Amino acid sequence: MLKITCKLLLAGALLAGGALAQDSTPAPQPAPPSSAPAQSQASPAAKPETHITPQQAEELFRSVDDILHFASQDTGLPIRHAVKRALVSRDQVMKYVESRMGGDKDAAAKNMAMLWVLNLSDGAHALLDIAERAGMPFAAIHGAAQRLLQHGLLAPVAAPVATSG
Repeated sequence: MLKITCKLLLAGALLAGGALAQDSTPAPQPAPPSSAPAQSQASPAAKPETHITPQQAEELFRSVDDILHFASQDTGLPIRHAVKRALVSRDQVMKYVESRMGGDKDAAAKNMAMLWVLNLSDGAHALLDIAERAGMPFAAIHGAAQRLLQHGLLAPVAAPVATSG
């Protein structure tokens, strides 16, 4: 449970750190000509990528350390590994994700099943509950749970939970 909580907190901290990279004040937009259609506005994808400064990166990493230490102290569980300190570009993330999913036609379904299991693995939901709520086959949810167990991202509960039936 701590691992899941720490990873979720870490993900939240990283997302919050991304907000540091964005300007706090939007740049003034020139008024479109009155004859231009409303669809001519620039899409968010057209914006150039913004990078955080070294000072913002250090603040982000300090926040991650603080969150990890708090979670460890709060639960009494030790920190087994330090967080790797690396900032990567969007292109590097996309290449990594594509390399991990390459050739597997069911990768999207497997990833979705894994996200459902991670989201609802709080000790109050059985795998059958998760499958029903996700609208996915039990086998897909069970397989995702097995993969998460193998990688140490999930731990079995001591007593079975009651299903919501």
